[in-house]
Amino acid sequence: MTIDQEIVAFDISNLGKLDYESYFNDCENVGFEEGFVTYSLYKKYLATYRISNLVETDGLIETNRFVKDEEEIENCSKACLITDKAFEHIKEFIKPRAN
Repeated sequence: MTIDQEIVAFDISNLGKLDYESYFNDCENVGFEEGFVTYSLYKKYLATYRISNLVETDGLIETNRFVKDEEEIENCSKACLITDKAFEHIKEFIKPRAN
């Protein structure tokens, strides 16, 4: 998988047998994290969801999270400002507990 390919993270633990098509039907590769999937579960995924190619992706998402474009950096800055304002507002209502 290259950085140019789309990466979609999804938890299939609540996915029914009939729902898989909308998630995996057009996927050339479906990634899994080796540290969290046993061999038995790996085989079950292959059979249950009829996935043609499961690819081990340990660390892939974490690695891509390190790379931020200008829009992501701007959004993080906005989120920090919102958090700061919310904290300042909440401080007005927080009082030390008297014994």
